[in-house]
Amino acid sequence: PVLNSNVGYVFNPAKTDSFMKKLADADTVDISRLLDCPIVSLHRNTETYKFYNEWFSTQGLNFEPEIEVTTTTQVLDFVEAGMGVGFLSREFVGDALSEEKVYEIKTLQKIPTRSITLLKGSESVGNTAVEKLEEVIVERAAK
Repeated sequence: PVLNSNVGYVFNPAKTDSFMKKLADADTVDISRLLDCPIVSLHRNTETYKFYNEWFSTQGLNFEPEIEVTTTTQVLDFVEAGMGVGFLSREFVGDALSEEKVYEIKTLQKIPTRSITLLKGSESVGNTAVEKLEEVIVERAAK
């Protein structure tokens, strides 16, 4: 389920139980109902985990993922395998969504917009990877 235009919950209904399928079929779902599903998240030492932990707390809920992984790609892998629901950006799961490997669950509550800060040192000038990352970040921020 996408909670705002950038971030959302996704899951694979072909590999999950009927409860999760009902969540996807609903127009909108209260976020508390998602706690009845296994949640796949980045591990607790990440800013992403801290962000969701704080956001769930503001909703009066405990963020307690059953599965914690190291990378966003692993979150998607676990979701595609039907092991739970996860927060992922729409851009990141675009192909999996269009190929119907995962589906969105729309929630009543909207996740607050996150901001990032990009710092680059003078030694990064001329570094193609850094310049490409900066280009992508600036381009997406403009949307």
